[in-house]
Amino acid sequence: MTGRVAPHVCRAALLLLLVATGLPAQPASTAAPAVRTRTSVLLRPPIGVRDTGTSRRPASVTGVSAAMGTQPVALARDSSSSTMRLARELYGARARALTLRNTQRVMVFLDDSARIERAPPGLGVAEGVALPVRFVARDSATGDLMALKPWFDDGGGLRYDSRTASYVATLRLGVRDSLNGTRTRPLTPAVRFSIVAAADSVAPGTVALEETNVFTQSARLVTTRRDAAMRVEIWPDFAEQSIKVWVPFRRDTLLVAVDRPRVDGLGLDALTVTVAVPPGALASDDSIAVMLQSSRGTLEQQTLYPKGNAPATTRLRSAGIGAVSITARSAALDDGVTTTRFTAPLGLLAGAALGALAGSAMLILRDRTRSRRKHLVPVLASGILSGLVVALVVALGVLNLPGLDLPAGSGSLVALLAGVIGGYVGPKGLEALMPSLAAGRTAAPRD
Repeated sequence: MTGRVAPHVCRAALLLLLVATGLPAQPASTAAPAVRTRTSVLLRPPIGVRDTGTSRRPASVTGVSAAMGTQPVALARDSSSSTMRLARELYGARARALTLRNTQRVMVFLDDSARIERAPPGLGVAEGVALPVRFVARDSATGDLMALKPWFDDGGGLRYDSRTASYVATLRLGVRDSLNGTRTRPLTPAVRFSIVAAADSVAPGTVALEETNVFTQSARLVTTRRDAAMRVEIWPDFAEQSIKVWVPFRRDTLLVAVDRPRVDGLGLDALTVTVAVPPGALASDDSIAVMLQSSRGTLEQQTLYPKGNAPATTRLRSAGIGAVSITARSAALDDGVTTTRFTAPLGLLAGAALGALAGSAMLILRDRTRSRRKHLVPVLASGILSGLVVALVVALGVLNLPGLDLPAGSGSLVALLAGVIGGYVGPKGLEALMPSLAAGRTAAPRD
């Protein structure tokens, strides 16, 4: 009985631990693959981008009067093709133009433009772009009717590719059989789309779709020119007009962060600045030059080189008191900005003063001579001043004492300990800690 209960108890304990720590109880192997919420394709040009009209039909788009018996068929014209009749029945008044490619396939242009709709599985996005063209065809093997609806997606837009120093988008195309959305059927001949854009390259220029309900065919769009968006024209085979969409540039932003939201000002503290690139913005081993600028303080390094898989860090020494803005800039990515604040070092000064007072008291208790008792106030004053000096030089990094690293933490407790040491050793001990002070006193001229 114990052997049966133990596994259940372990599972329950593990479940409680996962809930308590906020971790998902579902194993990673069963998690659903991540898909984007919606496509980034724009159906209209963004503000400031001019629509320069339609490009000339590419040579890859076969003319309507070309071979294979293709001919334009007006909507009101009778046709003996059963496929044509079925196309009219399916789309009716929505059809603006019907083109009979052969007795087995009709291309239908609709009145409406491209739309963003809930995408079928396999496109990689929850909401994609449905193109305003349909293909009514017969399955060459079974003779079953197919109503093909083309879908388009830009893969998330044009993103910077560090290896080619250009912006790249993966354009995906596929057709879904609206009458049978799960079964994959071969398309003979293939449904072809030509892609035209004012880019450095589009490869391949023609995408051939040879199966239904499969969205694996793609074209690679590459450009070195960065703008608000790039117009892409999709030409269905045998079409007299194109379908225009706009693919935006995905502006990846540099990630910049500091290790603390506030630090002591007046040069008494320093913080760590970390710069990273968003996941996927760079190849793992590639780096990019990033210029850092701070509204206050002094940066140890103004140029950092974060990699795709490793951030870069530097130190910022405080200066003055007030809000601080830190900006990271690069030629390929958008600026990253973070803020911090340089505050009055009240905690450091208070800790140093209390520590120095405690150190001076320890010195007086240790050396109970008549001279110490007679000059109690001067001894306390010199001890407090010595403690403050030790705390400040430790904070500035001039004096490195084992275990006291104020530039990395700048805590009141560390200042307190530094003040205790300074107050206890007094001016003579301060000269021992900092020989330059003793040397300066010895070298001073005497009257």
